[in-house]
Amino acid sequence: MIGAPFLHEDTNRFDTFLFSILTALFSLATGAVLYLLPLYLLGLVGSAALVGLIIGGTYLWNIAVDLLLTKLGKKSRYSLIIKVSFLILLLFASVNTIHVDIRFVILSLLMLGTAQELFQFGTYQYIAQKGNDKTYSRLFSVFSFFSALGMSLGPIVSSFVLTIHYRFMFDIIGYIALICVGISLTWLDRQNQNQQLELVKPLARWSLVKEWHVWKHLLRGDVTLFFAFLLFGVFWGMVWFVGPLLSLDTLHLGAWAGVLMGAFSLPRMLPRSWFKTLHIISPPYQIALSFLCTGFSLLLFTIVTNPILILLCAFVAVAVLQIAYPTVATLLEEKAKQSQDQSQYEGGSLLFRNVGYILGSLIAGALVAQSYSLTYPFLVLSLLFFIAALLFVYHAKTTSIVEWLSRKI
Repeated sequence: MIGAPFLHEDTNRFDTFLFSILTALFSLATGAVLYLLPLYLLGLVGSAALVGLIIGGTYLWNIAVDLLLTKLGKKSRYSLIIKVSFLILLLFASVNTIHVDIRFVILSLLMLGTAQELFQFGTYQYIAQKGNDKTYSRLFSVFSFFSALGMSLGPIVSSFVLTIHYRFMFDIIGYIALICVGISLTWLDRQNQNQQLELVKPLARWSLVKEWHVWKHLLRGDVTLFFAFLLFGVFWGMVWFVGPLLSLDTLHLGAWAGVLMGAFSLPRMLPRSWFKTLHIISPPYQIALSFLCTGFSLLLFTIVTNPILILLCAFVAVAVLQIAYPTVATLLEEKAKQSQDQSQYEGGSLLFRNVGYILGSLIAGALVAQSYSLTYPFLVLSLLFFIAALLFVYHAKTTSIVEWLSRKI
């Protein structure tokens, strides 16, 4: 069975396999929508800047949903969360098969964002409730693999459907959601019928003064880390905005245009543990080298015109970026262990990455609208990675994290 070698013997492999299938199907649906989204909205509103504003606004909604789920606590039952996420995905597909008015489109995007956050939260709950100290990382690796698989196949499926009619894509998403609802209703209920319902942690009282002190503590000496997560978000926000437009405008591959976004997503299928154990040079320079290679790969988008080379550049850009991500994440974990509230570090990284998605969509939309070029955003993005590489090395040498960064891990 796929993924079995990654699992510990204490893990129920059948349960993990079924949840992996749900993860792949959900990711395939969302990947297909993300590919279709900029094309669909641009044809509807006619302005790239406005499209960037709409997509960025949906990510802002995602942040609000994520904060609400965090406040609800970590003991909520995953089965209910997963089922609700698929029902909302089904409602999203239904709305888009009926209406094309911009108001309904924006409403449907909020539904999609809610479904994404719920499924991600439900996945974390599944890992926490089904796993143990020996299986947490393995379960996460398996689900990350199937998520990346779905995100790689989704754009390809979407580009094929676009050759017929874009509305068929929403029909397919609806069928996928129905299948997932059926699996979750029969399997998840069976798995939880003998389990005692865990109580949900009550909403915490929010305080502006308390939040200010928390963030002041987090950002003291850790600016570089959160900036790295911000850059990761900007990267994917810009890529998912410009990539689908570029794939149809430049590659001229017809029904295979979605392979460009597949090439961007494919390296994420590789286990992060492979990159985590890869230590060619000391960590700060390894991160900087990763950023520099990513920047050069993105810069080639402004020069290369051959479709095969463009696909290769997309694959290499994400592959070398995968080297930096686990190193930055591990450093954040080390800092979190020294803190009294580890969840604040995890929440901070997710928040900065979501903010990066918003900025990436806004920047990409503005650049396309002003320059009338689909490669100009890649030029700007490459410059951001060059600057980030320089800033990361400089800041790492002048803060309290230099000791961790300078040692071999």
